[in-house]
Amino acid sequence: FLSANTMYWQVGLAPSASGVADRLMTCRKRRGPGKSALWREVDRPEQQLLGIQYAGRVPEPSPLVVRNAEHWLWDSTGAADGDEIAGLVAGEADRYFPRTSLPEHDKRIL
Repeated sequence: FLSANTMYWQVGLAPSASGVADRLMTCRKRRGPGKSALWREVDRPEQQLLGIQYAGRVPEPSPLVVRNAEHWLWDSTGAADGDEIAGLVAGEADRYFPRTSLPEHDKRIL
């Protein structure tokens, strides 16, 4: 993913107004008794599926630091580990949280 905040909120499927099953996607962002809104709140943080999770807003553009430059994403770019691409991280950002478990995988890509 070259995005952030991919699966922060839980969503559910409901029938359409005409009764067709699973046609209306809903997302509760208000909390209440028994109404968990975030995956983290039910012990299923997004990092356990994606390998990273939402960290917060980025008020000013920041550089993306190249890691694992041998990955195909960086092919033919000339990028090397540690290079910075100015202003590429903006709006919202994800990051790796060391105390949150990771999915089973061979290696971290970015």
